[in-house]
Amino acid sequence: MRKVFSAFFALALLMAFVLSAGAAPVKFPTKPITIVVPYSAGGGTDLQARALASVADKYFGQPVVVVTKPGGGGAVGAAYVARSKPDGYTLLYAVPAVVVIKPYMVKTPYSFDDLEPLMRVSDSPRILVVGAQQPWKTLEEFLDYAKKHPGAVKYGSAGPGTTTHIAMEGFAYAAGIKLTHVPFKGC
Repeated sequence: MRKVFSAFFALALLMAFVLSAGAAPVKFPTKPITIVVPYSAGGGTDLQARALASVADKYFGQPVVVVTKPGGGGAVGAAYVARSKPDGYTLLYAVPAVVVIKPYMVKTPYSFDDLEPLMRVSDSPRILVVGAQQPWKTLEEFLDYAKKHPGAVKYGSAGPGTTTHIAMEGFAYAAGIKLTHVPFKGC
């Protein structure tokens, strides 16, 4: 059985080489690539995309242009890319929540299946920081204050359904506190 499998594998490999020998290599890219950032200009995601583009255009030999299409917590830009021709020239640079979570929270003009994940570019760990003027200096003091003042503590995120929003709501639930979510434009 092992010899049969080995012979079959060798034949399949040989056929792959024979069939691919006549195929001409495809040159890519042959025109500029657009990276769509679905948030406001100047935020962390926009800055990351611009840094990536500055290196990518040298590598590809074609301009790589970053365009911001903010709105709907990333849905406007994601929908734009989902409607674009799937030829690799229009890319979405966003946090995963725009594609993975948002379509399940609200009706969006795109679904997870309309976009193809390409690669993970960065990782942004979540941290909890407070202003130096706040009365609490430890996590225990923070939790005690939040329990005594339900809803008085506010936190910001790039919008509903983002990983920061979900992480903070999970934290509040686990800690038995009520926090007030303040969504900001951009990410």
